[in-house]
Amino acid sequence: MKDKACYTLLLVLVLFLCPRVLKAQKLNILSEYVALQINTDTTTMASGMFVFQNNATLQSEYPIFFPINKNKSMGDIVTYDVKGDVELVHLTNDGIAFNFNVVPDDIEHFWLTYTQENLTDTAYYHFSSTGFWKNNLREFQFTLILPEDWTLIESTFTYDETWNDLGKNYYRIQRNDYIPPKDFRVVYERPPRTFFQP
Repeated sequence: MKDKACYTLLLVLVLFLCPRVLKAQKLNILSEYVALQINTDTTTMASGMFVFQNNATLQSEYPIFFPINKNKSMGDIVTYDVKGDVELVHLTNDGIAFNFNVVPDDIEHFWLTYTQENLTDTAYYHFSSTGFWKNNLREFQFTLILPEDWTLIESTFTYDETWNDLGKNYYRIQRNDYIPPKDFRVVYERPPRTFFQP
C-alpha cells in the first residue's frame, strides 16, 4: 500500500513537471538588449530587442507575457508597441501580452517599447528573462539614459562605460553567459528648478 502511494505521488509529480520542462526546452531566450530612458516629462521609456530560439519540431506560436512594474514610483503605461512576427498584442493590468511566431528550429526576435509614468525620482524595470526562463543569456546589454543635467545617485548595475551625447548621459553594461537580476532600480536627482524673477 505504501509503495502504491509513493508511485502515485511520483506519477503526479511527473505529470506536473513535464509540461513546464518541455515548455522551457521548446522556446529559449538567447539574448536581451534593453535601454531605459528617463525623460524630463516625468515618463520612463523602455525599449528592447529579445532574441529567442525555438527548439520544437512542430510548434511555432508561443504566448508571451511581458510583466511591467507598477508601484508608488511607476504608474500607468502611456504608450506601447511590439514589432516582429507577433499577433494579438494587448495591454493588461500588469504587462503586455501577445503571440510570438518562431519557425521550428529557428532563431527570431521581437522589439518591445513602452512609455510609463514615473511618479518619483526612482525608476524600476523588470527583467522577464530572469523571472520566467531562468537560463543564462548568451549576450546581455543594458543602457540607462538620463538627461545630462540629472545626477545618477544609485543603480542596480555598476556600468562598464559611460558617455555623453546630444544632451544625454549614457550608462552601459554588457555581459556574456549572464543572468540579470529580476528587477532593476535606479535613483536619480533632478536639477533644482529655477524661477523667473523680473
